[in-house]
Amino acid sequence: MKGKTIKRYKKTKHVGVRYDNWTKKFEAYKTIKGVRYSEHFVQVRDAIHWRNTFTPDSALEGEVFPPVLSQNPMMLLNQNAMNQMVNPLMQQMMNMMGTSITNSSFQKPQRLLGEALSEYVENHIMKLGHSSQQTKISVLDFASDLFQVSMTEINPNIICQHVLKQKMIAVESLNSKRFSFDTELKTLKAFFNWYKEKYDYTFVNPVLKTHFKDGRIKERTHDKEKKLSPAEIKKLFRAFKKLDEFWYEFALAHFYFAGRVQEPAGLQDYSVDFESGYVTIRDVLLWDRNTREVVELKRIPKNGDIRPCFMTDELRAIFKKRIENLPKGCHFVFHTNGHPLKYRDIQYAYEKALKIAGLGDKFSGTHFMRHSMATITRKVMKSVDAVMSVTGHKDAKVAQDYGAVDLDAELNRESVEKVRDFLSKDD
Repeated sequence: MKGKTIKRYKKTKHVGVRYDNWTKKFEAYKTIKGVRYSEHFVQVRDAIHWRNTFTPDSALEGEVFPPVLSQNPMMLLNQNAMNQMVNPLMQQMMNMMGTSITNSSFQKPQRLLGEALSEYVENHIMKLGHSSQQTKISVLDFASDLFQVSMTEINPNIICQHVLKQKMIAVESLNSKRFSFDTELKTLKAFFNWYKEKYDYTFVNPVLKTHFKDGRIKERTHDKEKKLSPAEIKKLFRAFKKLDEFWYEFALAHFYFAGRVQEPAGLQDYSVDFESGYVTIRDVLLWDRNTREVVELKRIPKNGDIRPCFMTDELRAIFKKRIENLPKGCHFVFHTNGHPLKYRDIQYAYEKALKIAGLGDKFSGTHFMRHSMATITRKVMKSVDAVMSVTGHKDAKVAQDYGAVDLDAELNRESVEKVRDFLSKDD
């Protein structure tokens, strides 16, 4: 069954204010002397205020109404760690330009790419989740040689020359594991689209499909498998039991959640409803990409969809036992002495279990749990909708076609139960 496509913007009753279904924020916009300005806000009243008070002159003087961000204390476990990562990168970007990060000359006729890029970081990237911030800011170093190029001079030929130069550097580096510059070019293309929408509707995005081909260094090879067969998943669970009861229970929840490892790691006691028999997949635990330390408990999954997951009898018993024995003040169902799990501990446990099961050469990481549950669900349910009900996928590339799908709790329950029964059969 094909779902309806969700439009990005939804009209509101307020002139110049619309709701962004992607960012889950209100966008205020106005056009002054042919130049379009916009800003995103959590509260609609802030968007209305901005639209009523904003002028280009106030932007130059730094008097623009500031965006109001959520200050929910559960959102950030270590804001300082994020700032220590982000701020030096932004400052380094501006130092390479020879200017201060606070010295915005956005309204000057000749805007440099580096100035526009710093504005993009402050007004867009800094509003994203921690992991997305790290990813996007780290790839912006790719454009550092172009910081002094004027936005009016940037064109496809300059991008092409830059890509080929970076490709040559990567090829000559003996330790480079790079396959392409796809991620960098996608981020750069998104930046140019943002610039066009916000400041210059006549601007033409200089990043073309041919640049992605120019930046291709070698074909990506997949040394490791992505999903386990039913026999392999049974073997892995037996290995987890031998390893440690805690990690067996964690891995079982991870598998039936059909989610990313951040979901069982972030599971809170209030998300487990024994009366209905469902767990609400809501909170996710995020770790720093470099240090792997906990930085944030995010209140919504990566794809933006809060979804139900049916509890098997075994999961119900596990959650009941763990919640009854939670330390005071701790809401993490899976924790280490009341503290959220460290990614390196999870990674080590999974690697050890794979080794015990004799699967270490075929699989690595943790994401294979998600792929395995989805594959077995498709096998036993013979339904694309069933796969979407357990994984929460919105986009049907995973299943059949693009589209938004309403997740059916009853279908999720049937899927989980049939997968459980299927795995319970003798080999």
